[in-house]
Amino acid sequence: MDQVRVRFAPSPTGIPHVGNIRSALFNWLFARHAGGTLILRVEDTDRERYDEKSLPAILESLRWLGLDWDEGAEKGGEFGPYHQSERLGIYQEHADTLLASGQAYYCYCSSERLTEMRKRQREAKQNPKYDRTCLELTEAELQKLKERGVTPVLRFKIPDSGTTGWNDVVRKDVLFENTQLDDFVLMKSDGYPTYNFANIIDDHLMRISHVIRGEEFVSSTPKHLLLYRAFGYEPPRFVHVPLILGPDRGKLSKRHGATSVFEYRDQGYLPEAMVNFLSLLGWSPGNDQEYLSKAELVKLFTLEGINKSASIFDTNKLTAAHKALPFNTHVKVTNLENGKSVVVRINDRGPFIEGRIIDLSRAGAKAIAMTGAGIARVRVDIVKTAAATGTAPDTSRNLLCSIQVGAFSSRENALRLKSLLESNGLTPEFEFTDVGIIRVVLYNIPTPDLGKTTSSLRKLGISQVLIRYSN
Repeated sequence: MDQVRVRFAPSPTGIPHVGNIRSALFNWLFARHAGGTLILRVEDTDRERYDEKSLPAILESLRWLGLDWDEGAEKGGEFGPYHQSERLGIYQEHADTLLASGQAYYCYCSSERLTEMRKRQREAKQNPKYDRTCLELTEAELQKLKERGVTPVLRFKIPDSGTTGWNDVVRKDVLFENTQLDDFVLMKSDGYPTYNFANIIDDHLMRISHVIRGEEFVSSTPKHLLLYRAFGYEPPRFVHVPLILGPDRGKLSKRHGATSVFEYRDQGYLPEAMVNFLSLLGWSPGNDQEYLSKAELVKLFTLEGINKSASIFDTNKLTAAHKALPFNTHVKVTNLENGKSVVVRINDRGPFIEGRIIDLSRAGAKAIAMTGAGIARVRVDIVKTAAATGTAPDTSRNLLCSIQVGAFSSRENALRLKSLLESNGLTPEFEFTDVGIIRVVLYNIPTPDLGKTTSSLRKLGISQVLIRYSN
């Protein structure tokens, strides 16, 4: 496997957790660093927990962070379909192969019997695992179960002896005794495959070269390797990244604060800050740099830089990354007493909480002069947030820029220029500085339209402008 092909394979069962998104980010960074391919595969075989709102949320979170993919959901590709619910025939063919070779068997045990069995095993200080009752069923017993309409699951028959191991990129040599492994379920009674089964089939058929995922999957990996061996497939390289813990070193959960990237987005954090922060949760560039652009991350990222130790999710470091970025935020401030509103550019590094009702903040103070309320309560809604860049534009790409047309200490002069621009079909906005200067700015101009816009300004007698570029 010379070509790097990695995948992000979320299960649409809820709002994406920062741990899942960190895995997606590491896959994206490795694919972009190696000039490889990132596949987005939807593992939607858990029909009981399936949430139709989950996949759109997952895709939105990836897009907000700027993590694009090369094939898979919404894009298609040579190795589709990319939703596992559309690949059931493929899994059944593989299940039939294992049945025919004697490496799988049907299990008719009820959930009640399995619960009682595990309880007895724990009381006896034994490793809870299936006792193979159904492996020894006679043909007559099997026929009776079929006549009663009992729908079985399909189990994989773990070898009775030996070991299964691999050389993990992060954890190095890992070894499991086969006697400690359970005869795990391959196909559920509803006809859908389990994660352990569908996962390895798809990774092989989609030619995945590296599996980058959380270390919680380490215990599942020997089962996957045994399946690879049963089919005669070559396994990929495994890269198990460390857990993300809360400040108290417990599993990251709601009690530690927000666990969804949307919650941080809605608090006003920049996507560039979140990418920088998540990248450094379990990976190091090999130096003391704490703030890296996405381009720098792609250039420096290697699998060998991933740490083995668990990472601490410290929101103070996220805030520091947020504040370290050049800021370019537009907010709509609405006076709650008279309903007037204005969109302004704020240089402060809040982060602002979208929709939050606040008393006079620095953002509110700047905007209230325009809404004519004096001291009042305002509502702040984020219109656009992005990190500014000082690099020259690549006009072959559709980057956005802003043009500062003028800057005044007099509100009257600023209004005069604003009116002139509006009467000529332009849409200027005000930008307020901390020292009382009012800037008149044209925002969100695509670089291909830059020449046309500056030409229009020159016809109005405006030749001195400041152009700023943003992603």
